[in-house]
Amino acid sequence: MTFQYGIPLCALYCIFIHKLETTECVTINSTEYIYPNTCNTITCNYESYIDERTTTYEVIANGNKIFSNNIVQKLSSNLCTLGGKQHCTDIGICWCNPNGLSTHICYNHTSGGEGQLTLRCESRKEPVEALANIAAIPSNVHPNNMTYSVNEGDRFGPLICNASCGPPCTFRWVGPVSVINSSELVINNATRIENGTHECEATNAMGTSKGQIVLIINYGPDQVILSTNETSYTVNEDSDVPNITCTADCQPECTLMWITYTDQVISNEILSLKNIQRTQTGIYYCNASNLVGNMVSNDVTISVRCTYAYQCVIIDYKQQEFKTESQITTDNFTED
Repeated sequence: MTFQYGIPLCALYCIFIHKLETTECVTINSTEYIYPNTCNTITCNYESYIDERTTTYEVIANGNKIFSNNIVQKLSSNLCTLGGKQHCTDIGICWCNPNGLSTHICYNHTSGGEGQLTLRCESRKEPVEALANIAAIPSNVHPNNMTYSVNEGDRFGPLICNASCGPPCTFRWVGPVSVINSSELVINNATRIENGTHECEATNAMGTSKGQIVLIINYGPDQVILSTNETSYTVNEDSDVPNITCTADCQPECTLMWITYTDQVISNEILSLKNIQRTQTGIYYCNASNLVGNMVSNDVTISVRCTYAYQCVIIDYKQQEFKTESQITTDNFTED
């Protein structure tokens, strides 16, 4: 009869002894987990008193015997030996109860087996078994190497971290700016400072294993920055306007474009007006947009001073003022 997952693990076998016509019940117990490289005590209990008893202890892994030893107890001589040779009191890895109702052996697991071991003790030719798990560092931490995204201001989670643990694990999430002592990662109001790697740590008595995710916080532009502080240019026709570049901080990256007030898209992030003509007079602005939002820059006003006096008309869109030739002074144009 085998029992699993109890603390301590215990198995019971009742042996009918024909000669004495009595029944002896034998039990085996140990801790739920066998810890490598340490003394794990396995106990065999007996219901009846026998003056001389030999108990065989075995550990079996994957069908293979990886440990075997005998404890011989003779109550009338007050003897408790390992294999009938070494006194247990001298070597410290075996013990006998003076009342003859139990013996104990120290099992040091160094290798062999995976997951579970079969513990066996045999007295009077009848074995009794129990299963015990090999204690191990946490494994299979999940999620791992995953990427998630959430918009700034929204709620993320719960994202549950789990692992294969024996003994049981405690969990915590370690992020760029915070530590959450829980298996659940929850961010109620996502901010861009939480963008980056978040690690789940699974810890038990054997050690710590980690899994990690990348959390991307999506956000729209807060402002559109121009490469110059100038917002108004007056230039001669056929000349060049200095290039103006616009930028914006966005996640994902923004699409940038220069637009006129007539909604004509004229370029990407660089406003480049070369050999300018009077028809290009007007107000320009840069629009930055992504899947989260959009924003526009300050206006940039371009006024064109024409070359020939009889043709010269300056159109100032900012003031919505149209100047005719008769209103233009001589310093506003150059005669051929």
